[in-house]
Amino acid sequence: MVALRLVTLDARTAGGDRHALARRIAEARADVACVHHAPSLLRWRSICAALGREAGLVTVTGGRTGGGALLLSSLGVSLGNTRDLTFGVGHGLRPAGAAVASLSRLDHPFVLAGARLDPDRARQGGQVAALQRAVDRVDPARPPAILCVCDAGSAAAVTLQDGRTAAGSGVFVDPRITVSRQAGGVLELTLPG
Repeated sequence: MVALRLVTLDARTAGGDRHALARRIAEARADVACVHHAPSLLRWRSICAALGREAGLVTVTGGRTGGGALLLSSLGVSLGNTRDLTFGVGHGLRPAGAAVASLSRLDHPFVLAGARLDPDRARQGGQVAALQRAVDRVDPARPPAILCVCDAGSAAAVTLQDGRTAAGSGVFVDPRITVSRQAGGVLELTLPG
């Protein structure tokens, strides 16, 4: 069994201050981070990379290509495959989508997915299904998954929770993962061994 610290944040809570957001991520001392509504406009790649560096983490995947979901990790986490997807046309400059990565900490594999669903609740069912397909395909061995979902309506949340444990606001974990503690967007998890 291996401990894993996850922080989930909404970049909008920092009021556009990238440095304040990086401080909040760094203070969490997380192994992995999922940032919703991450920078996704002009120069988004370099801004996301700078955010990760300033927080003491590296960019895994996401940003604009992941519907504004950015995944970051410490150097103690190994990267396997990644997949970014957008859910259809979306609204305006920031379409809904997801970032999915197959990762491993101390040879204990897991999948981390960050997603932002369309505000139109009628579209969320199909988006949840697409997210699940991406999670299943990113690693054929199907290790336990952690889903961090922003803007999920009640029907989407029920679907996401099917076979998973709700571990915090918008976080759903595979039952093989133990949730030790959850406070202020920081989850202490134990990966199965």
